[in-house]
Amino acid sequence: MTLREFIFESNVIEGITRMPTAAEQRAYLKFLALDKITIGDLREFVAVCEPGAALRNHVGMNVHVGKHRCPAGGPSIAKELWLLLSFNFYGASPFGIHTRYERLHPFTDCNGR
Repeated sequence: MTLREFIFESNVIEGITRMPTAAEQRAYLKFLALDKITIGDLREFVAVCEPGAALRNHVGMNVHVGKHRCPAGGPSIAKELWLLLSFNFYGASPFGIHTRYERLHPFTDCNGR
């Protein structure tokens, strides 16, 4: 599977059926090459892949996904995201890490990518 196909498939899961842009492809390449991910890295990636989506670090920035009620927006979101990114996940399953990220749903959109 090529990167372009991977991004297309990821976008389709989010309901986006157009082909990925060159900027999205560059953002994915840059993101996938990171040794360690920071909140700034995530913000940069989200800004390209979902312009307008924001880190839910202010009170009132609440979202829900289907029946799941994500934690309320506010400063605790950034703290929980920092803990998730800082934790040593040696031996942890990628699915478990992804599930924790999805449950936190730190951004207003683009979390699945």
